[in-house]
Parts: sequence; C-alpha cells; structure tokens
Amino acid sequence: GGSGGNGGEGGHASAVAVTLSGSVRTNGSDANGISAVSRGGAGGSAGDCSGIYCGSSSGGGAAYGSSVNVTTLAGSSIETLGAYSNGIYAASIGGFAGSGGSSYGVVAFGSSGASAGDGGAVTVNNAGSITTHAARSYGIFAQSIGGGGGGGGSSGGLVSLGGSGSSGGNGGNVSVTNSGAISTSAANSIAIFAQSVGGSGGDGGNSGGLVSLGGNGASTTPGGVVTVSNTGTLSTSGADSQGILAQSIGGGGGNGGTSGGTFSFGGTGGGGGTGGNVTVSNGGSITTLGVNSVGIQA
Repeated sequence: GGSGGNGGEGGHASAVAVTLSGSVRTNGSDANGISAVSRGGAGGSAGDCSGIYCGSSSGGGAAYGSSVNVTTLAGSSIETLGAYSNGIYAASIGGFAGSGGSSYGVVAFGSSGASAGDGGAVTVNNAGSITTHAARSYGIFAQSIGGGGGGGGSSGGLVSLGGSGSSGGNGGNVSVTNSGAISTSAANSIAIFAQSVGGSGGDGGNSGGLVSLGGNGASTTPGGVVTVSNTGTLSTSGADSQGILAQSIGGGGGNGGTSGGTFSFGGTGGGGGTGGNVTVSNGGSITTLGVNSVGIQA
C-alpha cells in the first residue's frame, strides 16, 4: 500500500495600502490609474498513487488575500485614456485550493481537495476626481473574491471511493465611499462597481470498480457585505454604464463525482452559497446618459 505526496500550502498575501495626493494619467490599454491587489497563493495538488491498496494524500490548502485600502485625497486626480483602464482597481483574491490525488489499485481511495483561501476586506475612499475615456474603463472597481475549493481525487479499483471536494473561500467585505467627482465616457464603464463573491466548491472525484462511490461535491461559501456611499458627483455617458453597481454573490456548489461498476453510487452535489447584505446610500448627484445605464443597481 501507499499514498502520493501531499500538495504544498499556498503563501499568504500581504496587506496593500495606497494613498494618492497628486495626479495620475495613463495612455495605453489595460492601464489602470491605481491597481492595488492582494492575491493569496494557490495550494499544490496532491500526488497520485497506484498499488494493491492505495489512499492518496491531500492537496495543499490555499492562502487568503489580505486587506486592500485605497485613499485618494481632495485635490488629487486620475485620468485614463485607454480601454480596460479603470481609474482605481482594488481587489483581494483568495488562493485556489489544491486538488486531491487520484488512486488506482485493488482497493483505492481518492483523497479530498484542500480548503480555499478567503478574499480579504477591500476599502476605497475617493475624495479626488476620476475620469476615464475609453470602453470598459470603470471609475472605481472594488472586489473581493474567495478562492475555489479543490476537487476530490478520482479512484479506480475493485473497491474504489472518489475523494470529496472542498469548500471555496469566503468573499470579503467591500466598502466604497466617494465624495469626489467620477466621470466615464464610453460603453461598459460603470462609475462605481463594488462586488463580493464567494468561491465555488470543489467537485467530487469520480470512481470506477466492482464497488464504487463517487465523491461528494463541496458546499460553498457566502459573499461578504457590500457598502457604497456617495456624496459626490457621478456621471456616465456610454451604454451599459451604471452610476453604481453593488452586489454580493455566493459561490456555486461543487458537482458530485460520477461512478461506474456493478455496484456504483454517484456523489452528492454541494449547495450554493448565499449573498451578503448590500447597502447603497446616495446623497450626491448621479447622471447616466447611455442606454441600459441604471443610476443605482444593487
């Protein structure tokens, strides 16, 4: 008998903090004015195993994304001219978990996937001016995403059991406060976008043999609390460009593993996660001119 090696753990990301008191101007595409990202490392997948009796080892756990804080002071300015160039891009992203190893033998058990990393808290406070000119260039893009859970390892043998998937990471809380002026000119360019997303659960491993059980898919995790407060001025001119879009989305559950054999049972799918509370308050001005451009969508 034996087992494959364990997957390594992902490295944790550090906190990120940015303060702007001057001006930033970018000309090319994919050129954000400020890009502040904390991303947890992914876990390594476990090694496979083959032998008379085989139980594979576990995948490595993923690391969390840490907090991200961006502050622009009154009198500061950000301008972007190219496509896909947000004024502020702030994101915390949990690492994806390693998958369990597969096993093949007379008696074989696929190992379970490891847990995913959580997304960290994201906070943006803007008191300056933000202007974007090209398509798909948001004024503020703030997001926290939990990592996806690891899939269970597959198995094959006279008696075999697929490994279970692991849960995804939580989406962190997201807060955006604006007292400045944000203007976007082109299509698909939201003034303020704030989102938290829970990571998806890992799929159960497949199995095949005389007696076989597919692994269960993992239930997954919720999105975090999302809060947006505007006392400034928001304006968008292009189509599909909301003034404020705020949402919290739970991750999807993992699929159950399939099985094949004389006596075989497929795995159970995991349940989806819930979205967190979303609160938007507006004491300022919001103007949208394009089609399909809602002032506030939550």
